[in-house]
Amino acid sequence: MKHEAPSIRKTDIDRESSYLLRKLLRQARGSVANAFGATLSVHGDFQAFGQVDREGGYAFGAYDNRFTRSSRGTCIIVKHRGRKIGTYACALYDAHPCMSDVMEGPGLYFDGTDDHLRIEGATARQWFQAMRGSVGFSGGIWVSKQYRGTPLSRTLVPLLPLLGRAIAVECWGVDHVFAMMPEQVMRKGIGARYRLSITEPGIVWHHRGADIPMWFGYHPPLMIVHDALSFLDRGLSLFDESGAGAVRTAAA
Repeated sequence: MKHEAPSIRKTDIDRESSYLLRKLLRQARGSVANAFGATLSVHGDFQAFGQVDREGGYAFGAYDNRFTRSSRGTCIIVKHRGRKIGTYACALYDAHPCMSDVMEGPGLYFDGTDDHLRIEGATARQWFQAMRGSVGFSGGIWVSKQYRGTPLSRTLVPLLPLLGRAIAVECWGVDHVFAMMPEQVMRKGIGARYRLSITEPGIVWHHRGADIPMWFGYHPPLMIVHDALSFLDRGLSLFDESGAGAVRTAAA
């Protein structure tokens, strides 16, 4: 089935960002370069994201310029010794009348397959019905297998979402930001390192003919700005903690 290519309005991170965001990105780049010799590049759509070999790992079509139904997007690419070893992405959606209608209506993306999302948990549905207005979808986190378990990886997993969510707030003025993670990621404890305020099960991603149980996470704009200020104050030491106490799990 032929799909209609969406039009993504590119974000000029330098021109559209606030003083806070510019300072945050400058400090993050410097800290990662000094500590690990790695570089962070920030992009105003998903083109650079789609050019990364993710070693077989899948990503939502929401982070693909060809398939996304988002109105804007951003991504962060991490390089070490000239090699692309990490990614992050965030997409902007206009949630009218609410985000649950977007997810189960037109969807977050359309790539010509039967991929779709279902909200099956009652509590999860309430959260997505409550998301109205401008909504950021934070995700696309990937670190090369060669680097997993290293100090660099343990830094990137919380740092990249912190930066991307700040872009969503400071450039796009979002009302809400959410993320989605496979259930297996939550079971391994990796989800806690994303430093989300709330995590909750109840989403199913139908992908390549299979149903994948998903959790969603939520982080309000006020906390996103607080995280940015905390990083400016503490730098990479902000991530020295286990992160378990930074997450409030809504599920019992």
